[in-house]
Amino acid sequence: MAASIQAGADYDVTGRSMLALVLRPDACAATSAVERSFTHVMQAFERASAERVAFGPVHATAA
Repeated sequence: MAASIQAGADYDVTGRSMLALVLRPDACAATSAVERSFTHVMQAFERASAERVAFGPVHATAA
């Protein structure tokens, strides 16, 4: 599960970390389309963080 951080809060990370920040829509202002979009993004993020990612073959370059 992704961490929930309040705006303005300090959050320590290691030097080689990649952070993905997603803003959650305000519940009272969100339409069903916005909620569906947010849910889709979070599901994709959870899947990407749980599964191995293949970037294709790596080709050696001449030095």
